[in-house]
Amino acid sequence: AMVFNKTVAYYYGTMVAGEDLPEGVESVSELTVNQVGAWTWNWMEPMIGTGCFVLLCCQFIRTQMWKLNMSPYTEAMLRYRANRLADRFPQYDRTTVRMWAKHLPMVGHDFWPTYRRYARH
Repeated sequence: AMVFNKTVAYYYGTMVAGEDLPEGVESVSELTVNQVGAWTWNWMEPMIGTGCFVLLCCQFIRTQMWKLNMSPYTEAMLRYRANRLADRFPQYDRTTVRMWAKHLPMVGHDFWPTYRRYARH
């Protein structure tokens, strides 16, 4: 959105990146969406490329953790939640409580369940 939005691109380009408008253009409103994208790409591409590379590395690390039988962060948090619940209710079978707790939905700050939405096409 920052690359193609005229208002955001002009503000960020002049105030943060220190870029001037292209030659022969006095106002950003004279530019088309494609021209704004071409103007901003010069100074936005390194940041966008770095951000995409970081996300790609995080996905790669998560996949390699599964292959090495290591737990990613989400699995570790589910295990912690299951152990905490099993410790809180020792009168019940620990294995059953842990299995049940791992499949509970996440809760928000108001302690109501928050379900993930999956797009079904």
